[in-house]
Amino acid sequence: MKKLLTLLFTSLIVLLMFVGSGNVAFAHEGEEDCFCDSFIILDGAEKNKIVAEFLASDEFKTLKLTNLESGYKWKGISKAEVTRFIKDVHLVPNDPESPVIIETGAIGVAVPFFTSDGKLEVFYFLNGEPGGSQVIE
Repeated sequence: MKKLLTLLFTSLIVLLMFVGSGNVAFAHEGEEDCFCDSFIILDGAEKNKIVAEFLASDEFKTLKLTNLESGYKWKGISKAEVTRFIKDVHLVPNDPESPVIIETGAIGVAVPFFTSDGKLEVFYFLNGEPGGSQVIE
């Protein structure tokens, strides 16, 4: 159950990282928590260090090999997104008593691959563990 919840919320976060809202004014409407203040996107030396460790991991090597054998295309790690969660993400966003599904300090890595038919599919990892993928159309 915990892995399923992690997969669902990581999908949401990856989607938020790669797909902009189109109109900034819409991002502030409504009462829903978008998790936008739960993480920061890393860059520079900090990102490079995490990416180097990630590229050396068996989990990534296995994913890359499997995807390439299945016809995916990988255009390098330069488009990967690396995030650090700066506060806990709860199962129910506005209820701090609900279970924590992503803890403060967790590191997320989202790696884009292109499917054989040219669609973007983002594979994500949370603290080095595979969290699933999301096709972005």
